[in-house]
Amino acid sequence: MKAKTTELFGNPTPIGLIGLAIGCMVLAPIEFGWTSGADPQAWRWMLLTAGVLQIYAGVVDLINKNVLGATTFTVYGVLWVCNSWVTSAAMPADPVTKGFIYLVFLALSMFLLIGFLYVSRNLALVLVEFNLIFIANLFALFNHDLHKPMATIIGILLVLVAIQCMWAAAGAVINSMVGRNLFPQGPAPLSKTTGQENMSDDFASVKRHQNIREQIVHVLYQFWEKHGFEFTETTLVMDTLKCGKEELVSDFQYLYYKGYVARDEESYQKNPDAPKRVHLTAQGLDYYTEAQMNKFKF
Repeated sequence: MKAKTTELFGNPTPIGLIGLAIGCMVLAPIEFGWTSGADPQAWRWMLLTAGVLQIYAGVVDLINKNVLGATTFTVYGVLWVCNSWVTSAAMPADPVTKGFIYLVFLALSMFLLIGFLYVSRNLALVLVEFNLIFIANLFALFNHDLHKPMATIIGILLVLVAIQCMWAAAGAVINSMVGRNLFPQGPAPLSKTTGQENMSDDFASVKRHQNIREQIVHVLYQFWEKHGFEFTETTLVMDTLKCGKEELVSDFQYLYYKGYVARDEESYQKNPDAPKRVHLTAQGLDYYTEAQMNKFKF
């Protein structure tokens, strides 16, 4: 649940999702009427998993500068803490106050849904289900005759959320570990690159150069796999990518000054106009590895 940012801590998304899944599976039997919400075992599990673990994930996401994850986990975590507290004390809830709280969370879920439409299909569906849960709660709150059918619908939606959250958590942990998409999350329904012709020239240029740099490093990585840290001429990259020198020179310079690519200084000093001889550095290998692993993060 994240953009490509430098993480000061590890990705907390699986922890928050697992906590949410456990909380939903504890709450679902209560909605079905199979158990009592006043059961100490029930509200303690909701408090410590869906509440505490989500808030923890949100705080870590905030430190990692992941605004979407921080907002979602922290605010929803506080909701679960409050619900657990109210449930444990068997407090009578004022329907007007509760209704306005649900309206706020419905509005929150609606705009968070927009953000998750750019993350993955699976998590976007989770937000759709949360929107439906809040709508069902509002119907049950102001029409007592709908309480039982709405509770059943809410219970079913909670089970679906729990299953999808566990699937998403498995993807976040396992996919990056094995380097394969064992738990596919589905493509994001919306793409940041859609309608690129409508983007500002500056942003389109940034994306183009980022893609070129990743392609350069990919070609040099393939060379490194076979030849180690031997030098190769930049013409190898140009021929592979079918690009001219003018298209690649600025990105090669960027990679060189970042320390991702090393240049054969001796041959350069002898003949500056000849094709440059380069290879990936250890830092460049780390850059390539991180770029590949980020493909499995969300």
